[in-house]
Amino acid sequence: MVGLLLRLHWRLTVRQIRSSPLILVSTILTGLAVVPMAALLFYGLVWLRGWPENRVLWTVLGFAGLTLAWPLMTLFVTGSNDLLDIGRFALYPVRAAQLVPGLLMTGLLGFGGLLTLVLGAGYVIAWSTALDTALLALLGAVLGTVVCVLSTRSLSAALSGLFQRRRLRELALVVVFVVIIGASVAVQMASRWLGEGNVALADVTALARRVEAVVVWTPLGWPWAIPASAAAGRWDMAVLQTVYALCLIALLAWIWGRQVSRGLTSPLDAGGGGMRIRGGNLFDHVLPYSPPGAIARRGVRYLRRDPRRLLGLLAMLVLPLLVIVALLTVPAGLLPAGARTATIAFAPALMAWLTAALVSTDICYDGSALGTQILIGTSGRDDRLGRALGFLVVLVPLQVAVIVGLVVWSGRWDLLPGTAGLTAALLLGGVGIGSWAGAIWQYAQPPPGGNLTARGATGGVAALISGLIGMLVPLLIALPTLALVVLGMRTGRLLLGWAGLLVGVLTGVGTLAWGVRAGGRRLDAHWPDVLERVTWKG
Repeated sequence: MVGLLLRLHWRLTVRQIRSSPLILVSTILTGLAVVPMAALLFYGLVWLRGWPENRVLWTVLGFAGLTLAWPLMTLFVTGSNDLLDIGRFALYPVRAAQLVPGLLMTGLLGFGGLLTLVLGAGYVIAWSTALDTALLALLGAVLGTVVCVLSTRSLSAALSGLFQRRRLRELALVVVFVVIIGASVAVQMASRWLGEGNVALADVTALARRVEAVVVWTPLGWPWAIPASAAAGRWDMAVLQTVYALCLIALLAWIWGRQVSRGLTSPLDAGGGGMRIRGGNLFDHVLPYSPPGAIARRGVRYLRRDPRRLLGLLAMLVLPLLVIVALLTVPAGLLPAGARTATIAFAPALMAWLTAALVSTDICYDGSALGTQILIGTSGRDDRLGRALGFLVVLVPLQVAVIVGLVVWSGRWDLLPGTAGLTAALLLGGVGIGSWAGAIWQYAQPPPGGNLTARGATGGVAALISGLIGMLVPLLIALPTLALVVLGMRTGRLLLGWAGLLVGVLTGVGTLAWGVRAGGRRLDAHWPDVLERVTWKG
């Protein structure tokens, strides 16, 4: 059964990669990133073999971090890798005890498993200075690898029941996104803190050793600390850590085994629920009572309720923050005078730059529900105008708030007209370009609450072309405004900044009007084809 499941998983993976050029390219790029990293870390572990005074510190902390990374990744992939979903075996005469070993081994078929196996081999070599520590390192590597896979499987099993509820899945997706952004900001700030010499290397090492002394008695460090305890002559600690690791494996295997048994007997999802219908909000009173207004009100609600749209909006808000944080990590002496404050003042334009990509994909999320809009006779122009209004009533206030906030922070009030003009050109022009591109290139997306990484969900060539156009064309539209703003900064003439504001608004409005009209005509001529392309076929 183990060999059968391994072969089945391999064949399904190959078929999935072949089915989409984008998946193939992403797999190759991931491999090009993971393989050199694995080789570099493996070499570092081999080098630790001759550095026994720091071998314990880096092996225990490093592999404890690897063990923690496995279950954390569950938040990204829960429900996304359904190649060997338990429910698919429900009609076959197999028991959980037969499936668990094979499914455990398939957990190592991937770049994460490859990285863990390579590092495990390096871990054994690092402790191969003596026969007893080498054998114990081999035992610890096997136990640690099993803990990694089982922790992921058992946590996924524990979350699967909760994630049958759509709201919890959506909340988890947003939380993971925010955590990633927060972690990236923290890493950049820590790099600056260390780079400025605010802390000595000895202090960092002393702190790491205190953390390591705690980690060896946690589930993350039990299997990886076994040879270290033996090398220090603490055989009692080594035995206890081995026993603890075995008990942890038994507990995780029991949790996962129960979930496999439940999946074989109850393969159908039971998630569901309802929500209270409340009265209208501010947008219901601001937007017109017309077909475009109805589409706009629906779009505003989707921006809040649909995590796929919400994550795109959050990415727009976060991009200026990431640029500013990266800028703050650069020593002031390496930047020209005024460059830091000018970059902060113009950071809102980065937020507007992503607008076209967000708008162009909006129709793809409608799926088969778009058929209802088509059947009631909604014109293409009403669709484009309604979606544009829905984005603008949300994005314009956000952009104004970000512009004012960053200009106040930087103190560069002289750059306010130029910043507003460049942002207007990118925002309004981006909505226009997105309205046009979204009417030409569409692709199907999984339904709300579905698997966002399922086969075919990436959009393929259509998503790639639409994304490239959404990133490049708004920059071309904003070039006249950018030229005026830069010239005004170099010459110190504020009038050029106000001219940039006027040109930015005019070019943005003109592009918006063109995109709505051109996109509407395109949709009116191709509604059946559009519906066929955005309908998810599983």
